[in-house]
Amino acid sequence: MALRRGKDEAKRPDGGAYVALEDRVGESVEECVALAQLLVEAGQLNPELLVPSLNEAKGDLWQYGQMALTKYGAGRTEYARALGRACGIPIADPKTTEVNKEIA
Repeated sequence: MALRRGKDEAKRPDGGAYVALEDRVGESVEECVALAQLLVEAGQLNPELLVPSLNEAKGDLWQYGQMALTKYGAGRTEYARALGRACGIPIADPKTTEVNKEIA
């Protein structure tokens, strides 16, 4: 037991013991899980890496996206589609969608 806490530690919301800040879980766990599953379905993430990748991101959607693109080699288009579906955001592909010139 430490007599004092380090600058990297914070008290848990329930008043429990001190935990390191990097051990806290982010707010986007559900979105990360949905994104990971969609990437597996799209063939952009090895199914064996699903759980380890989620554990590494710790519920931080931005961090998970960066890892999917850089560390795990997901394609940007497939990632964008999966992210849109996971978060309920409509997406458009400029390569296949015709832009209305009057609106643009």
